[in-house]
Amino acid sequence: MVKGKGFQLVSRECNSVTGCLGQRDTFQLCDAPSSANTCGAMKSVDQYANEVCQRYRVKYPTVLSGKGRQLPPQPGNPHSACIVACQDRVWQDTHYQMDVYEDGKFPFGTDCSPDHRTKAYCLNGRCLVGDFPPPPPLLICHKLR
Repeated sequence: MVKGKGFQLVSRECNSVTGCLGQRDTFQLCDAPSSANTCGAMKSVDQYANEVCQRYRVKYPTVLSGKGRQLPPQPGNPHSACIVACQDRVWQDTHYQMDVYEDGKFPFGTDCSPDHRTKAYCLNGRCLVGDFPPPPPLLICHKLR
C-alpha cells in the first residue's frame, strides 16, 4: 500500500526441554521494499477498496455501487480505518464495512493514522497505534497475507 509499511513475523526457537518464557512469534514494522516487483505494484487505499467493492458489486448489484474507500477512525470504532467500506448504490453517503469478508480488511501495514502526529498501521482489521521497534538486522521483510 502506498504510505504503508511492511510487517515481518519474527519467530524464536526454544531449545529448552522445560520450555521458554514469552511469546514465540511477534510482529515488527519494516519499510516497504523499494523494488515494486517484490510484492507487485503499490496501490493506494482507494484503488484497493475500489477493487474489493467491484467484486462485491457483482454479488450484491442492487445494494453496492462498486466504489470503495477507507473511513477515518471513528469514536467508539478506532479500527474502522482498517476495514474496506463499500458505497451504497442509491444512498451515496452510506457505506457498508466489509469486515465479514477476508479481503474486506485492508492489508497488513496499511496506514490508519488518526492524524499527522500519530502513526498507526492495520494488522488483521485492527488499527495498531504506537512506536514499533525497528526490525532487528539481517531479517528479511516480506508481505504477509
